[in-house]
Amino acid sequence: MNGDPLAQLRDIQMPAAPGWWPPAPGWWLVGLLGLALVATLIWWWQRGRHSRRLRRAALLELEHIASEHAGAERPQNQLVALSQLLRRWALAHGQPAGGLAGDAWARYLAERAPLDVDQKIWMLLARGPYEPVPPSYDAEALLTGCRRWLQESLR
Repeated sequence: MNGDPLAQLRDIQMPAAPGWWPPAPGWWLVGLLGLALVATLIWWWQRGRHSRRLRRAALLELEHIASEHAGAERPQNQLVALSQLLRRWALAHGQPAGGLAGDAWARYLAERAPLDVDQKIWMLLARGPYEPVPPSYDAEALLTGCRRWLQESLR
């Protein structure tokens, strides 16, 4: 032990490199935010897909109503079917249309209608099933207005 005292010292020992697990709290936060973003995107995509499927089904039903009641002697049947279709569409989108009738139903339709659609057809649609249909009844304008309403409302 009389030798060199420095020779008896051991070399400096470095600590082991830190492991990758568990990650730092910031990485947990990034992971949670990423999961929330992915879940939101999936929800948004599914909602849009469901809405497009509903819109397609409603437009198919509209075409069915148009062909079924074309040239019918009683246009009230077509007005009832169209009113029911628009009401179901509004209810499917969570709108409070279930209890509306008469002028309130016509106002509801007009407020959500595209601006270039004749506003008189909504009053005809609301009152037509219960009153005599006026001689100026234009079934094609009504169908076009309903088609535009389904395509552009509640987006």
